Amino acid sequence: MRDFSEAYYPAADDLVRYLEAFEARHALDVAYGAKALSVDRRAGGGFDVRIGARGAEVTIRAQIVLVAAGLAKQ
Repeated sequence: MRDFSEAYYPAADDLVRYLEAFEARHALDVAYGAKALSVDRRAGGGFDVRIGARGAEVTIRAQIVLVAAGLAKQ
């Protein structure tokens, strides 16, 4: 994060730039704007995640599921 901000609590724009760079560096497949409809643990490991985005539903397989929630200005 130090490459993006010196602040202990970085500004929103700095945090967004950091997360975009992290996503690109680690070749992550992030589903922005998707709503998680269900998360089911697979018997062999990992998860089936059913998501809805732009009027469609799809199930993706994931080794790791990260749930992030926070405050948003309205």
